[in-house]
Amino acid sequence: MIPMVMAFMMPSQYTLETLPEPTDPGVLIRQVPERMMAVLKFSGSWSEERFQEQTGKLQEWLRKHDVKAMGDPQSRVARKAIIRTCGRCHVGIEKNYLEGVHGKDYLKGSKDVPVCTDCHSEHAILAPTDLSSRVYATKVAQVCSRCHDDERLARQYGLLTSRLKSYSDSYHGTASKFGETRVANCASCHGFHDIRTSVDPKSPINAGNLAKTCGQCHPGAGTNFAKGKIHVVSTATENKSGHVIKIAYIVLIAGLISVFVLFILADLFHRIRSRWSNT
Repeated sequence: MIPMVMAFMMPSQYTLETLPEPTDPGVLIRQVPERMMAVLKFSGSWSEERFQEQTGKLQEWLRKHDVKAMGDPQSRVARKAIIRTCGRCHVGIEKNYLEGVHGKDYLKGSKDVPVCTDCHSEHAILAPTDLSSRVYATKVAQVCSRCHDDERLARQYGLLTSRLKSYSDSYHGTASKFGETRVANCASCHGFHDIRTSVDPKSPINAGNLAKTCGQCHPGAGTNFAKGKIHVVSTATENKSGHVIKIAYIVLIAGLISVFVLFILADLFHRIRSRWSNT
C-alpha cells in the first residue's frame, strides 16, 4: 500500500515555536518561505481524475493570462532565473552572491540553496531597518536557521545543526531576543550575500580575519579575543571553564536567594511570635 502524503498550511499567527508538538512521529512541521500561489477551488469528492481535470483548468487559465509559474523555466521568477532577475537592478549584490558558497551551488543547479526570495520574500520586501522586515537585525538568525537547522539538509550536505540554539544561548543571542539590534547576528560575522567558508581567505570568519571581524563591535579585539568558541552546543564539553562559572553563578545566586528567603521567614516568625506574646 502506497502511503499518502498530505500537507496542511498553519495559520499565519503561529510560528515554529508556538505550534503544538505533533503526537504522531510521522507528522513533520517545516517552515517554508512566503510565496504567491495560483489555486482553483472546487467541491465534491476527490479523485485522481477530478484532480487532473481541475489542474488542466488552472493551467489553461494561467496560459490565457500569460502567467508563468515559478517552476516554468521561461518565467523570470523561476528559481533558475530569480538571481538574474533581481540582479538587473541589484548588480553588485548579484555579483557578491554568485561569489559566495550559496551562489556557487546555485550555479551548479542546487535547489536547496537560498535565493533572494527565500530571505527577503517575494512582494513584501522591506528595508533591513524596518521592524517588519524578515531580515531585520533581530530576525536574521531565524531566517538562517530555516536551512541550517534543517536535519535533512544537514545530513545531505554535512552541515552542523543546532545553530539557532547555540546562538540563542549566547550573550549575543540573548541580547537579540530582548530586542537589541546592535548585537552581532549571523550576518554580522558571516556576511550578507557573499557568504564564504571559513577556509576562504576572504571570509570574515577565516582564522586570519576573526580579530578584525570581532573588532567591528569590540574595538581593540586581538587574536586571543577571537579564540572563543561561538556556537557552543554543550558548555559541559565544549567550554568547560564557562560551564564551571555558570554552575558557580547558579549556586551562588540560588544560595543568596535562599538566605534572603530564610531571613524573611525568620523575621516574620519572630514578629508573629512577639505579637502573640504581647496579647
